[in-house]
Amino acid sequence: MIISKGLLFQEQKNIIQNIFEKYDASFDTIKFRKYYKCDKITNNFEKAGGNLEMADENFLMRLADFTNKFNEEFYGKIEPKSYGINVVMNGIMKKNLFQWNIESNPVAILQVNYDDFDFPLIGFVYVDQNFRNKKISTSIVYEVTKGLLFNGFKECMLYTDGNNIYSNKSFINSGYKLVGEYVSYYKKE
Repeated sequence: MIISKGLLFQEQKNIIQNIFEKYDASFDTIKFRKYYKCDKITNNFEKAGGNLEMADENFLMRLADFTNKFNEEFYGKIEPKSYGINVVMNGIMKKNLFQWNIESNPVAILQVNYDDFDFPLIGFVYVDQNFRNKKISTSIVYEVTKGLLFNGFKECMLYTDGNNIYSNKSFINSGYKLVGEYVSYYKKE
């Protein structure tokens, strides 16, 4: 990112906001993320219709499309189709990409990063636009988290766009607790 005639600040949200308020500084928010943690799940969860499965190569193009749509919505990036195909194939080979199926067709994806932290980091949660507001996001996160905790992980983490009310609500409803907020502010001169 190229920034001219200004400064970029990245830190915990409350720290940056206090500094900017103290000096009455104007800024643009570039990025706002909320971080969540789950170390136990509720047993009385009612999941959406459908079922969780490992990503299936037979649905490669559909899952690749989900991946690219996620990048466009979350990061504002338009990627070539080959990008989504590579992400899906890598996830299938690493066995860390999941899909939520309704009537044997994928309607959502989720990927788990096992490599970069001492805990699994859930990401790439995307639900087809035609299936939103049906508890599918909450259900795929819940079911994957339940499996991870059952298989010995002490906690799971995820982060999301702090301004996306739907995804934040989905993660809270699947048992996650907010543990932090992070912002990137661009100070105007």
